[in-house]
Amino acid sequence: MQPDEEETGQAEAVSQDDADSKPDDGDETPEGQELAPAPGQAGALANRQLDLDSAINEVDLDAYAILGTASMPVSQLLRMGRGAVVELETGVGDQIDLTVNGSLVARGEVVVVEDRVAVKITDLVSREQAGDKAGK
Repeated sequence: MQPDEEETGQAEAVSQDDADSKPDDGDETPEGQELAPAPGQAGALANRQLDLDSAINEVDLDAYAILGTASMPVSQLLRMGRGAVVELETGVGDQIDLTVNGSLVARGEVVVVEDRVAVKITDLVSREQAGDKAGK
C-alpha cells in the first residue's frame, strides 16, 4: 500500500469504530431525545414494540357504563317474566359515568344509534378529577 491508502484505510476504520461506540459522558444526547438505532437494530426495536403492543392488547379490563337504576319491591321483581320492561331513571341525552377497573375515566351521553343504546364520550376525566369524584 502507498502511504495515502494506509491513512485512508485507518480513517475509515476509525470512523466505523466511532459509529459503533457509545457516546462519551461529555457527548450525551439532550434530555427527551433518543439516539437513532444503529443499522440493523431498527427491525428489532419495531418487533419489541409490536410485542409490547400485543401484550397490552391482551390485558383484561372491567369497563362499566351504568345506564341507570331502578327501585322496586322484591314482590314486583319476582312477578317479572320474559319481556318485562324495567324503566330506568336515566334517559336519552342524560350524562353517565364510564369507569374502568373501578376508576372514573370518562363521562358520556346516552344516545340511540340504529335502535341500540350507546354512550357518546363527552369528557375524559383526569386522575385528579377522578379522585375528587371518589372523595365526594
